Amino acid sequence: MRWRLTPDRFLALWTATGLDEIPFPLRYRSTALWEDEHAANLEAAHRWRRTNPDERLTAAIATMRYAEVAVEVYGQFSEGSELRLRGCIRHDSAVLARQDPGRAGDLVVTATAAHTLAEAVVQCLPGAPPGTAPALSAPTAEVAEFARPTQVLRTAQAPPAVRLRRLLTDPRSGTGSVRVLCSPDGLNFTPVTDLGWFDVAGDGRYLFRTGHHTHVCPATPELLRDELAYAVDEAREKRGRVGAAGLRWVHG
Repeated sequence: MRWRLTPDRFLALWTATGLDEIPFPLRYRSTALWEDEHAANLEAAHRWRRTNPDERLTAAIATMRYAEVAVEVYGQFSEGSELRLRGCIRHDSAVLARQDPGRAGDLVVTATAAHTLAEAVVQCLPGAPPGTAPALSAPTAEVAEFARPTQVLRTAQAPPAVRLRRLLTDPRSGTGSVRVLCSPDGLNFTPVTDLGWFDVAGDGRYLFRTGHHTHVCPATPELLRDELAYAVDEAREKRGRVGAAGLRWVHG
C-alpha cells in the first residue's frame, strides 16, 4: 500500500501517536504564509484524520512510531535537490517514507515487508553508473595525512591512502549518508551501521565506510542493496539479542 500525504496530514497522523517532532531526516514545513492560515491547515488535517479513518495507514504510522530498526537516508545532488528517506521495521513489517524535494514536499508512505526494505530504499536513489576506480582501503589516519597541500597526489604509483584521498576530493555531483539504528521503544535509537555514497562528476558512484580504516568501492545498485540488507539484518539481530530492556547499554 502507498499513500501520498501533505506535510500537514502527515503531522496530524504523527502527533496522534503522542509525539510532536517528525523523525529525521523527514521534516515539517508549512505551506501557509500566515499564522492563521497555518492553524486552519492543521485543523483541516486533523479533521481529515478523524473523518477518514484508514486502518492500514494507521498501522503504517504505528510501525514508524514503534520502530525496532530505522534507516535514515539523506542525500544532496548538484542540481540542488535533496533525498530524504526514513525506513522503519517493526516485527516483520516495514514502512518507507520518502519526502518530495522542495520546502514543503509531500510525503509518500509505502508499506512493505522487512526483508524488502533495503531494495525499496535503493530504488529511491537517483540512477548513476558504478565508478571506474578500483576498490581502495587505507587507515583513516593515513588518508587524513594526505590532506596537506604539500603532498603530491597524482603519481600513478601512489600508495592507497594517496589514491583514496584523491578520489574522495574529486568533484562530486551527489553525495549521501545511510545510518541504520535499533531501538527498544521507537524513541531512543542506537546507531549500528553508517554507510555513505558519493557520485564523482563524469565518473560514477562509490560506496564508502569509515572507521579505523576507510573503504571505498564502485557502487552498483545490487551492492548498495546487499550492504544495506546486511546492516539491517545486523541491527535486527542486535535488537533481538539484547532485548528491549538492555538495548540502551549497547553502543554502535
